[in-house]
Amino acid sequence: MSAKLKRIAKYLNAMFPPAILVPAGIIRFFALYFGFQALHQAETLVGRPATINAAFTTILGGLLLRVYDELKDAEGDIRLGKAGDPRYKDRPIVTGEVLLEDIHTLKNGLIFVLFAANLVLPPIAIGGFLLMFGLFWLSSRWFFWPKISESLFLALITHNPLALFSTFYIFCVYASYFDVTGLSSGDMMMMIGMWLPIGAWEISRKQRIPEDETDYETYTKIWGWKTASLVPAIIVLVSTALMIEVSNMMELSWIYPVFLVVVSLIPIGACLAFRLAPSTKTSKLQPFVEVYVVCVDLGLFIALLASRSATWIS
Repeated sequence: MSAKLKRIAKYLNAMFPPAILVPAGIIRFFALYFGFQALHQAETLVGRPATINAAFTTILGGLLLRVYDELKDAEGDIRLGKAGDPRYKDRPIVTGEVLLEDIHTLKNGLIFVLFAANLVLPPIAIGGFLLMFGLFWLSSRWFFWPKISESLFLALITHNPLALFSTFYIFCVYASYFDVTGLSSGDMMMMIGMWLPIGAWEISRKQRIPEDETDYETYTKIWGWKTASLVPAIIVLVSTALMIEVSNMMELSWIYPVFLVVVSLIPIGACLAFRLAPSTKTSKLQPFVEVYVVCVDLGLFIALLASRSATWIS
C-alpha cells in the first residue's frame, strides 16, 4: 500500500470509521427503503441488486460531506488544534499525519465512484442523486454565501438539511421501482422523523460549559448552556412523536413505539442532567444522541422485517 493510501486509511479510521458507519448506513438505507414500501401498503418488502449501489451512495455521500467540511475548515481546525483545543488537537490533519493533498485525492475518488454507482440506476433515482450531489457541492462552496462560514447557526440551517435530501434520494430510488405518484404525508413524516435525530446529534456535539469554551464556536456559546442543553431533547421528542405515528401508519407491532419512547429517554435524560448539573462530563451529549439515532434506524429495520415477508429480486 502506498504512503498516500495509508494516510487516507488513517484519516478514514479517525474521522469516518468504516467498521461502524458502513453497517449503520446500510441499515439506515434499508429502513427507509423498506419503510417507503410499507407506507404504501406493500405486503412483501422487495430488494434488488441496484439498491446496494444506492445504499453505498448514501454512505459515500456522507463521507463526501465530511471531506468537503474538512477542506473548508482546514485552516481554522489546524489553528484550533495548534492552540490546544481538545476537540481538534489530535485530528490527523492537525498532527500532520494526513495531508490536505490526501483529502483532495479522497474527494476526487469519491466523486468518481458516486457517479459510476448511479449510472446503472433508473432515471428518477439518477435525478435524486444529481439533486443531492448538487446541494452537497454547493455546500462545499458555502452556497456562495461567505457569511455562512462565520456563523454556526447559519451553517446549521443551511447544511444540516442536506441529510434530509439524502433521505429524499432514497425515496427517488424507491419511486424508480414502484408505482408512486408523489410524496405522501407518511413519506414526509418518516423522512423528517429520521432526519431530526441528525440535527439533534449535530447540536449535541458542540456544547460546553462556560469554563471549557475556547475560540471554537459552540451552541452553548451562542444560545447559552441553559437553552442549548435542552434543544437536542426537544428535537428527539418531536422525532419520537413522528416515528410513532409513522409506525401506526405501517401497522407495525406496538413494540417499536414503546421501544422508541424508552430509547428517547436516554438523550433526554442526558440533556436534563446537563441542564440541572452542568459540568465537563455532563456536557458531552453526543454519545447519548448517537444511541438514539442507531436505535431509531435499527429498530425500524427490524420491525419492518418482523411485520412483513421480504424477497430479493436478482
